[in-house]
Amino acid sequence: MIDKIKNFIQRKFFRNAQARWNHQYATGQWDGLKEVVELERQQVIQTFFNQFKPDGSLLEFGCGFGVLPAQVFQSKGYSKYLGIDVSDFVVEKAQSFADKRTFFEVGDMENYVFREKWDAIVLNECIYYAKDIPKLITHCLKNGLKTDGVLIVSSHEFKRSAAIWNDLNQQMTLLDSKIVENERSRWRIAILKPFYPEIQRIKV
Repeated sequence: MIDKIKNFIQRKFFRNAQARWNHQYATGQWDGLKEVVELERQQVIQTFFNQFKPDGSLLEFGCGFGVLPAQVFQSKGYSKYLGIDVSDFVVEKAQSFADKRTFFEVGDMENYVFREKWDAIVLNECIYYAKDIPKLITHCLKNGLKTDGVLIVSSHEFKRSAAIWNDLNQQMTLLDSKIVENERSRWRIAILKPFYPEIQRIKV
């Protein structure tokens, strides 16, 4: 009962998304993202990127502490990396990994104003937080991704997963996917490319 009351108060108090995420990061609720048990799924993201867009440019939504560029890529294998997270608290932590090719900034994935187009965009354990997933996908494809770019999605499997993957399939073609499972959770990581009907109709 005490936990329910505490959660209710927190939901009421932290109405702003950024304040809520800042509180969760500051109180250690997401420290598990830095643990070894999380690295396998992150390494799948790296493998897909290296296979389809080696040394390309990479934008990650949901960058958190900067695990992907710092612990997985180790600041190698991409021409430019930009990590975006809604929490200014965690972005400040990630800034310790910034260098001449690795950058971090605060932003909301659904309203992010792209300043350039990218070879790959990663939605790293964040797609299910979108208020409108089809709109988010369209936003990324239309405004952020190069014509021959790819979208990499990591999402833990839960009751809404089928609907999320169905939304992705409406606008994209699956290139590859992999399931990662351990004692903590079960994830599906997939790499997709934009689906252009006019291209699909061309006979080779």
